[in-house]
Amino acid sequence: MKQKVSIATDQTSHMGFPGVPVLNVSHVVPAPICAESTIPMNYLAPVNGFIGKHSLAPHVLHKGQSVVQQFHDCGYLIQHVSPVADHITGTLQSSRVVIFGAGLVKIEGTAVGFAIFKGPSTPMLTCGTYPMPVGGSHDSTLNSVVVGMDPEWDHQCGWDHVGLLIFKSFVGQVIEGVIMLVTLGLEGPAESAQEFASGAATDMAKGLGIQLLKQVAGDSIGSSDIGRRYQERMQRRRGAGESFDSAREGELARGAQEGVGEAVYGPVGDVLGGPLSDWAFGTGPQEPEL
Repeated sequence: MKQKVSIATDQTSHMGFPGVPVLNVSHVVPAPICAESTIPMNYLAPVNGFIGKHSLAPHVLHKGQSVVQQFHDCGYLIQHVSPVADHITGTLQSSRVVIFGAGLVKIEGTAVGFAIFKGPSTPMLTCGTYPMPVGGSHDSTLNSVVVGMDPEWDHQCGWDHVGLLIFKSFVGQVIEGVIMLVTLGLEGPAESAQEFASGAATDMAKGLGIQLLKQVAGDSIGSSDIGRRYQERMQRRRGAGESFDSAREGELARGAQEGVGEAVYGPVGDVLGGPLSDWAFGTGPQEPEL
């Protein structure tokens, strides 16, 4: 499986349709009545980059622009429009995140990120009462650097992460609703019910937070068939003396320069069709099939 990289100036929009505002769930009410403006990956870099929302590789360039890394967030102050107060709340709370990446292909210590909506689908996660995977970049489809993904690890775990974040938001909405009912005195004795709701909210938030950290940090590798297969594959690679090192990053940086041709980095069996090695880096004029 393979996907093209994104760069700092790529525009992001609804499902990757050029110039189409992102249609999304409101920040004020849990309903799809909100539109977010089209923005570049490096949106308001002096602000969002400074506070750490952006994740761009400054020394790994394609077309003269930094390559986007996994968990890059376009950041705050994305203009929102809706019949409710999203033009204020949504704009202040905004985010547009690169969720998918290639865990074994790192640039400057962080996995390469993907933000292309069409197959294999690696959409961006947009903000709202419920975050939704409806963002993407058409511009990224025009880039010429292709990176290999592990379909069972990178792609599936990306979708697992999306599902976890949506579920977390849903549970948060339920807890907020319970607390609101308790506050209004609509359920049981106010003090005891409010204490129970507060304790339940705290315990659930802690549990979801720990689970989310495990998902992101990979602490639960081995607890599933995917994790076990991933560990076995890594053991075989280590046994064969295969590894990714700083020299690979240097090759990626040089191969990603505009005018060099198409750089391909990832599983040879998926990207180049080679039968001998698990991983390789190469350049060539061939156009990848997406």
